Amino acid sequence: MWSPIGRLFSGKPPAMPGLGKSATDEDKLARLDLARATRRGLLPIAVAVALALPSTAGAFVSKFYIGPVGGGANNAGVEFKAHFRNKNAFQNGKRPRKVVDFGWFNVPIPGGCSDSSPAPSGFDMQVNDRRKFHGTFSVPQTNHTAIIHGRFKPHNRNRKAVGTLRLKGNFPGGCIDADTGPLDWVAHRGG
Repeated sequence: MWSPIGRLFSGKPPAMPGLGKSATDEDKLARLDLARATRRGLLPIAVAVALALPSTAGAFVSKFYIGPVGGGANNAGVEFKAHFRNKNAFQNGKRPRKVVDFGWFNVPIPGGCSDSSPAPSGFDMQVNDRRKFHGTFSVPQTNHTAIIHGRFKPHNRNRKAVGTLRLKGNFPGGCIDADTGPLDWVAHRGG
């Protein structure tokens, strides 16, 4: 008696596929049952994997922050977006990964001028493990620079960020070689 897969078979073994002879009906049914069983077993696994991946892969959350600069005189302020890894990181008070499009508006410059950043500014900064970020940027199509420092407050689940903004250079309106010095800013989420 010959037994290919644990089944008893009497007579000669079935012809091998590709050798010119067709397989028996029994072999066709055995292959069909194996395919059905494989599909039946793999389908729930494939569905579970497909449902789990979109919720964790590349699903960052972006939150908007806005607030006054230097006391808010002349409606001066800053605005930016913070990117969090995912919704859970945001809800659990984890630090953001990045500050995106940091901008300012109506910031007073010594000498009677004011300045606003281009929108969108493109001034992006990484946030370190201590929730701090900083950057020095040459403002496009101008002759001045912006120096930005900031940090997210940990005790209130990232509802607030504080820091300083310093603008140096030549500004429209006749302010030559001006320096604002560090101006304090406070930004709240969702302003």
